[in-house]
Amino acid sequence: MSTAEQTCPIADHPATQAESTTCAHPIHWPDRDPERPYYPDAFAQLSGEDGNVGAIMGRVARALGRAGADAAAVKAFRAEVMDSGSYGDVLACVGRWVEVG
Repeated sequence: MSTAEQTCPIADHPATQAESTTCAHPIHWPDRDPERPYYPDAFAQLSGEDGNVGAIMGRVARALGRAGADAAAVKAFRAEVMDSGSYGDVLACVGRWVEVG
């Protein structure tokens, strides 16, 4: 799926990047590298830490906040995690949103 076709995970935002040129959320930025996370300046340490999904969500939410993500973006991240069907899906979700280590 190309960046222009990605549905915005942020509630009450345009459905696609093509419909938004002023959104503050990186998923909408036309020059965003689709191989990088939505918030590439956010880093969450996963290895060597508690692997509980709740603990992971907390670390990623804090990382997003430090990187300047607003409450709507953090809420969208949490919703995406909660909709994940497996632990592997959770880890994939985390990798879409932040850099991990």
